[in-house]
Amino acid sequence: MPLSPILRRSKNACDKENTMTIEAPETKIVDSHKVACDGGDGALGHPRVWLHISDQVGFVECGYCDAKYVLRGHEEKA
Repeated sequence: MPLSPILRRSKNACDKENTMTIEAPETKIVDSHKVACDGGDGALGHPRVWLHISDQVGFVECGYCDAKYVLRGHEEKA
């Protein structure tokens, strides 16, 4: 039985090591280690969450909307 279009797309989005190869929907360069994300779009967003960026990693992704926040000077890590 053939896969549905959704399952076929999900399967193709992963590489050999089973990690996602799709880019984050939005990437923002920030100057602070602590950032807030509410998904934007007012009522269409999500609850505000505070995210912390460590110097070792250099970026963090929001668990709600997958937006990526990259600490300035660490763009090569993201």
